[in-house]
Amino acid sequence: HGDRTIQSGRCRYMYEFYREIQRGPAALLLRSKRQSDGIRILLSRDSGHLDSLSTPGTTHVQSRRAFSDVVTDLGFQFEYVTTKSVEDGALSRDGIKLLVLPCVQVLTDKEAERIKGFVGKGGRLLYDVMPGTFDPAGHQREKPILADAFGQWKQEGKAFELPYKVASYGFMRGRGELGSRREELLVLLSKAGLKPMATAVDGDGRAVTNVEYTRFVR
Repeated sequence: HGDRTIQSGRCRYMYEFYREIQRGPAALLLRSKRQSDGIRILLSRDSGHLDSLSTPGTTHVQSRRAFSDVVTDLGFQFEYVTTKSVEDGALSRDGIKLLVLPCVQVLTDKEAERIKGFVGKGGRLLYDVMPGTFDPAGHQREKPILADAFGQWKQEGKAFELPYKVASYGFMRGRGELGSRREELLVLLSKAGLKPMATAVDGDGRAVTNVEYTRFVR
């Protein structure tokens, strides 16, 4: 209204909501930065587009969501990177230890070179499907663009292939069928220099899944 009074119930609700998040603990969080623990997950739109044409037991979307669950379940936080940000050098920033490649069937030539540089400087890779089997135009390459490098990286402990279909992680978690997989994943991530900040356990001392840990700093 012209007198700037709030009339509708919806507007008043929104006003109270935004006023609340600008004070108390919420205000502190707004002025803080969430930590990502040096983990990046590649969001590849080209791989997502290819999902409708080639699905090697999973899709980019399914794998990306499952990997995000894996990372947060283990007590870590992450950030997404895109094809463009990788091409622009996002992986060269200090503190990045692990790049997750969730069913990334498409890699550009420049992405591949940036990933080589990342691993060359001590970075580690976690993946479920051999990356870069297609070019950005959707043409299948004679062999994955990083096939030779991955062969060497796996031997040197610089690239880790998930030992089961990551897309099934949520299903197994919901049915309580993860078994020793959680500990196996922690061992894999520890090889990248990653250690969870905390672990929730039940009354029997068993790790509780489906819990997200978030750390903020000013």
